[in-house]
Amino acid sequence: MLQDIIFIAIILILFYISIRIGILDIWGSILSLFLGIFVYYFGGPEYLILLISFVAVSYLATVYKSKYKRDIYGMSTKRMAGSVISKGIIPFILIIIPFLPQVRFYLFSASVAVATADTVSGEIGIFSENTYTPIGFKKTKPGEEGAVSILGEISALVSSSTIALIYFIFSKNLIYSFFVIIIGFVGANIDSILGATLERRGIIGKHAVNILAIIISIIFAYTLI
Repeated sequence: MLQDIIFIAIILILFYISIRIGILDIWGSILSLFLGIFVYYFGGPEYLILLISFVAVSYLATVYKSKYKRDIYGMSTKRMAGSVISKGIIPFILIIIPFLPQVRFYLFSASVAVATADTVSGEIGIFSENTYTPIGFKKTKPGEEGAVSILGEISALVSSSTIALIYFIFSKNLIYSFFVIIIGFVGANIDSILGATLERRGIIGKHAVNILAIIISIIFAYTLI
């Protein structure tokens, strides 16, 4: 009972902070509030901590030189409700699918790793002067849909490893933790490929790209076990 009170208090504090410092817009904050409560009650503290880690790491990457990114590329530090849905809907669904507990936590962690790696690689990779298309590796402008760079790839790997480390602390499963790193990194690149092809051609939007990339990544993650 005390644990529940503590974690609900943490969720409410984070809800207040997200509005106060502008991490999310009001609807994004409300969606995140309900997602956090759902994740805690149906997953547990370890699920919630992973989700909070994603938000924290993504926010740090987002606010890094935010004025430069806003002035040059029009990038905002505030995430909208659509972003919460596109990055959170698959982890949400994974929690209610009756997998074995070990498998469910692994797949949830992998989906969070993809969301984190994709967000961070985009926010940090934008500073690279040498960006390329993920197919054909043709030179392209920073900020273009699906653009990749060495800096972005390193950022994806580091942020994915951060989520994998947190997963390992709870799971103590070294092999699956390695898989989480790989899935996060691969998932960010799948997102880039979809962005450079389907999104750039106007077939689907950014949010759909995020969802599809996470779905493909989770299918891949499941085949590894």
